[in-house]
Amino acid sequence: MWNKQVIILDKSFSMMSAITKTIDANPICISWFSDGNIFCVGTCSGSINFLNKDGVFINKIDNLSSSWITSISTKSNSNELSYGDLNGNFTTLIIKQKII
Repeated sequence: MWNKQVIILDKSFSMMSAITKTIDANPICISWFSDGNIFCVGTCSGSINFLNKDGVFINKIDNLSSSWITSISTKSNSNELSYGDLNGNFTTLIIKQKII
């Protein structure tokens, strides 16, 4: 079933310690920043949500695409992220302000 939940597992991928968080749009893809403290979620509303490792909402970038964000990747030890959308566009962003 498609829903607005993100399930965060511990390092052993244990469902026993899983955290379930609801975000404001249906998640499509996820990528972690290299420090392991923040991850970003591409959504079907064309936005990217940023959450901390406990699933607490931090920030959001809206109106990136008129279609689904179908893939997202963060660059190691960097403030860059790249995403692709359902229309076949591929974009790289440099986050100039602190996410937290």
